[in-house]
Order: sequence, then structure tokens, then C-alpha cells
Amino acid sequence: MTGIVIKAIIGLFVWLALPDLFFKKGKKKKSPYRKFTVIACTIVGILILIYAGVDLMQMLFSFGNE
Repeated sequence: MTGIVIKAIIGLFVWLALPDLFFKKGKKKKSPYRKFTVIACTIVGILILIYAGVDLMQMLFSFGNE
């Protein structure tokens, strides 16, 4: 169960916080790679959250069969 929570926290961090850590909001200059980085972090974060959700479902279904 702890692994699922850690996966969910990492997924949310990658999705929501990591793009802002790469590119500070206060900078006036726009980086050409900002949009790519935001999209890549969003996709990877959502995939990690889906993986955590699948693990949670597997745990819940196997818990009832024991």
C-alpha cells in the first residue's frame, strides 16, 4: 500500500511541479523547449498515476480473493 501512495505522489510531482522547476515563472525570456517539457512531464506524470491506479485495483481485487 505504501508503494502505491509513493507512486501517486511521484506522479503528481512530475505532472504538476517538475515543469515549473525546470523553467522559473519569473523569467521574461521564453524557452523554445518549455512547451515540450510541459507536455512530456504531463504525459509521464499521468502514466505514473495510471500505473499506481492499476496497482491499487490489483491489490483490492486480490485482497477479496484471499
